[in-house]
Amino acid sequence: MERRIKGGNCGFIKRYWGHPKSWHSRNAILKTAYSSPSRLYLQYHKCDPGKYSKRKHDMTQPEGTQNKKMRVLIADDIQETRRNTRLMLATIDNVEVVAIASNGLQAVQLAQEHHPDIVFLDINMPEMDGLTAYSEILKVYPDTGCVIISAEKDTTTLRTAMSIGVQEYLIKPFTMEELEVAVAKVHQRVEQTREKLLQDTQLRNQREAYLAQLATEYAKARRTDDKAIEVFEQLTENPNSEMRWIQNLAMIYIVRKKWGRLKVLAEKAEGRNNK
Repeated sequence: MERRIKGGNCGFIKRYWGHPKSWHSRNAILKTAYSSPSRLYLQYHKCDPGKYSKRKHDMTQPEGTQNKKMRVLIADDIQETRRNTRLMLATIDNVEVVAIASNGLQAVQLAQEHHPDIVFLDINMPEMDGLTAYSEILKVYPDTGCVIISAEKDTTTLRTAMSIGVQEYLIKPFTMEELEVAVAKVHQRVEQTREKLLQDTQLRNQREAYLAQLATEYAKARRTDDKAIEVFEQLTENPNSEMRWIQNLAMIYIVRKKWGRLKVLAEKAEGRNNK
């Protein structure tokens, strides 16, 4: 095996991995290195470890996250694509493959279990396609980034992918450079999304704290006017709202004889008690 792949340097895989005629070389590499991809360059090309550690696969992380690895999930129904993608990702610093799936449904289940930062999903998979799988993952973890993998570039599919939040689209076979760019772009988008979600959460918490303060004052003053109703109704929109706000709102509805709203509120309270 070594005689067939002799010569070259550390750039061998980087130059030829994505070439359509290099499947023989890919398979030869994978058969011997799949169990330890991080030593692939050293094993075949006798590279200096110090030189290898300085390769441009090192990716700059946002401030405060330099030691945190990007958790990646790979999903493809073709075993060779799964292995190729895993091996290529293993050469990128600060990337950790935490799960590998062979179909869309399994990808959703593993994503719920491992909460990856980025998911690589094949567009066409059994059980569930890549776009549907990503939509399901977003319902649980809305901060998850996505790279869709496809054998062909279809404009309609690309537009659909972007409409549901997919950040990058790779066409097989893709090069190491293309993979690096995709990972960097998606990671940046993930960080931006998480920052926005954090800000939204902080704003929501501040708003609820303000409403709770108003509601406490209105309850002490036994207010039953429209402003009091508005404040209590906004508080009870939260599925985790305190029961005392529901009880106060119910009393106001009784005083104001708003029987329709009282019925809806009672059903909401009953639903919470049954959970």
